[in-house]
Amino acid sequence: LFTLQSEEDLKDPKMAQLLQNNKNTFFFLTTNTTLYFDEDDHEWYTRKFDEGNSTIELQRVKELIPVSSCMYTSNYGSATIQKEYSAQISLADSGTASIGFLNLTFYHDFGLAATIETLSSFTFTDTLSCTVGQGTYAQMFIEPLYVEVPDYTRMRVKFRRGKGIVVSGSPERRPGFSTLVAVQPNHVCKYSRSPFDLKCAGVK
Repeated sequence: LFTLQSEEDLKDPKMAQLLQNNKNTFFFLTTNTTLYFDEDDHEWYTRKFDEGNSTIELQRVKELIPVSSCMYTSNYGSATIQKEYSAQISLADSGTASIGFLNLTFYHDFGLAATIETLSSFTFTDTLSCTVGQGTYAQMFIEPLYVEVPDYTRMRVKFRRGKGIVVSGSPERRPGFSTLVAVQPNHVCKYSRSPFDLKCAGVK
């Protein structure tokens, strides 16, 4: 990610060379605009969010996702259960957007404490442990994080030597969407005296 004062900076031949790498993304401070390469369209675009959409927060999915079966300890003791698991997470309503558009731009756009990587789905492996009291059912859950990308406007642009980037298309309104954040999710151990309170297989 390159932070520039304005689009005018790309008139400099040395800066313009950075456009030869379509993995690069640019943020312009004076206009609060991002320049990115759309890998699906094979075109460069500027993108700007609507006024008022200046903050974004990491959010937790609304429903915990089970990653283990239900475990039960008898009335004669307790136990600590450790489990290694692999899970693939995806959002049903996640939007499609190019990597160049999403990755590493949220810090400038929304003032997050750090840059983040976003994906429509990802797979990871982790090890969880739960301490289960006697006569108790336990189940392990994960709590992934996601962000909601608000509506935005984008414009297709071309590079012209000596002129920098020039508009080559009409403004396109794009709807917002949700996208996962590629970090290890929180994990939660849930306990109950009844398997009906958990998501135990075969319990209805």
